[in-house]
Amino acid sequence: MKKIIITGASGWFGKSFIKKGYEIYGTTFISNCYFISSRNRSLKIPTLPFEVETIDFNTASQIRDAEVFVQAAFLTHEKINEMSCESYYKANIDIINNSLGLIAQNNIQNQIIISSGAVKFKNDLYSVLKSFEEQKFINNGVPKTLIFRVFGAMG
Repeated sequence: MKKIIITGASGWFGKSFIKKGYEIYGTTFISNCYFISSRNRSLKIPTLPFEVETIDFNTASQIRDAEVFVQAAFLTHEKINEMSCESYYKANIDIINNSLGLIAQNNIQNQIIISSGAVKFKNDLYSVLKSFEEQKFINNGVPKTLIFRVFGAMG
């Protein structure tokens, strides 16, 4: 099995991706993944009989053997109300740049981007940043890209 980097591992989409990967491939999936979150920690995912260890982007910068990249890291739309627009913008740009850095230093052949239907229907800070994210990943030179645009989700 190929080595996989999954960003946003502690978020709803990240946890769902990990859970489904484990259901299909078992512990082989878990042992072949790097789970990235905002900090190094043990993460409990419902129905998994163990915790998974996440690492932050700084620790992840040492990874050199991944071939698949799953981009699920992004601050939710609701965070705009908790942060200043400038802080929200900067935090998401940092996530995008850190993710692209991980891709550049690995031999990523396939990437999956978890995006939002908001890129087509809204014109707010969140949707503009999600659209920007999609374009950066489309243009990063990875041979195969799959974008999942979520049009409604509840964690």
